[in-house]
Amino acid sequence: MSVDTKGVLLRERGGRLVLVLIAGYVVAAGVLGGALVAMGAIPPWREGSTFELVPGTAAMLLGAVAILAYLGGTPPSEAPLRRRGLALGAVLFLIGLEEAFSLHKIIGSERVVDLALWLAMAAVLHSFVSRVEISDRAALFLGGAWIVHGLSVLVEGTTMVFVLSPTAAEWVDEFLEFCYVPLYGVAVFCLPVITRFDNAATMPQDAAQRASFAGAVERAALAIWGEIGFRLFRLSRPGATFADFYAYDIERKLATGASHPTLGKRKRVRRTGQALDLTTARHGARGRFVLERLFLEGLRPEHRVVDYGCGSLRIGQHFISFLDPGGYWGLDVTDSFYRDGLDLLPPGAAQARCPHLAVIDTTTLSDVRAQQPDFIVCVAVLLHVPPGELDMFFDRLLGLRAPHSVVALWFDESATLVRTQAKAWAYPRATILAQAGRAAPAAACSVEVFDDITARYGGLPVTRSILWVRPRAAKVPSE
Repeated sequence: MSVDTKGVLLRERGGRLVLVLIAGYVVAAGVLGGALVAMGAIPPWREGSTFELVPGTAAMLLGAVAILAYLGGTPPSEAPLRRRGLALGAVLFLIGLEEAFSLHKIIGSERVVDLALWLAMAAVLHSFVSRVEISDRAALFLGGAWIVHGLSVLVEGTTMVFVLSPTAAEWVDEFLEFCYVPLYGVAVFCLPVITRFDNAATMPQDAAQRASFAGAVERAALAIWGEIGFRLFRLSRPGATFADFYAYDIERKLATGASHPTLGKRKRVRRTGQALDLTTARHGARGRFVLERLFLEGLRPEHRVVDYGCGSLRIGQHFISFLDPGGYWGLDVTDSFYRDGLDLLPPGAAQARCPHLAVIDTTTLSDVRAQQPDFIVCVAVLLHVPPGELDMFFDRLLGLRAPHSVVALWFDESATLVRTQAKAWAYPRATILAQAGRAAPAAACSVEVFDDITARYGGLPVTRSILWVRPRAAKVPSE
């Protein structure tokens, strides 16, 4: 369940004034110092110089403020949020300590320390964007600062010998330091705009920690990249959902001829990455597993079936051919997906079977609800719904039910909430059952494991499971 955490930092007495002063100092020092470096108005970078102390001390002050604010400003019920805030403050403080007072002299190699701090910040940012719904500005500044920080680590670590002279590389590195510290400062100032936090999304303690380190690093980088893209998308489209962003991003890529595992006219084979142009025969050979599973639930040709998130009719094509004409309803956030699917059907199939295809909106949902569907299926959709939009998703999906409807929702299940890709999540069973129980309190809800897909995520234990929502009197088949 989500709770409001309004202004964590602002609860501290005088915390807002202190944070404003620190943020102002960081921004002013960064802009001034960066301009002076760019214009060549200061001497070449020297270890321990006055200008090197500016970004270092600023980062230390920011880290200290964040530590103090989150240490005393969050109640025990928000302990997971506190841990993330403390981690952010600690990493910022260590970054400042390294820049201002050469922490590497105590620990070891400067390059190793810089890289370790940058990777530590990546882990913190991944934890924030995956577990906490923060403001768009905070996410963009955090992501931007992390990217510029990475460029600084690259320049200082390699000296850019093939691109810049050592002296020029020192100038560039100093300039980047004056850039990323102010960005971190603005991000910390924006962090009080925290809207919701999922208490069920605790840090992985067992199964997820057994995944490979390489896979974890890849997921962290993809999560940060995906979150930055979503925040940039919402800047020009206030109020847009992640579904809007996902549809826009996939549409744009498919229009350039890109392939996708389930959408469009070119299939990407997950194991090899090979792209195949889909023919009617290739298209017809996939996606039949949902129809076959519903046969066990008593599916008959006269039934009405809703395919929520029908995509390019990978699943829907089999219902279209099996059901009586007009018995299939396919819904998605954009018509471009199912138009591709129509082109891949056998000639004349759409005209003969009369499938109903529509874009999801208030009118469409009302019309479909009036049809009193017998079955509602939803495949490979929930994995693209972020934690902050679960309520809306389940309200829409289960709002289509009639008293006799059976809902089958395929989702990625893990021991804890995990962001598996830039635009994908795996959820704990308890979270999904709680959402279903809230949106359909009179129904009988259960979960069955459908397939083990651990290998798909580099060793992260994930299963493809089915949430069943049936009438309370219905008999639940044994798993």
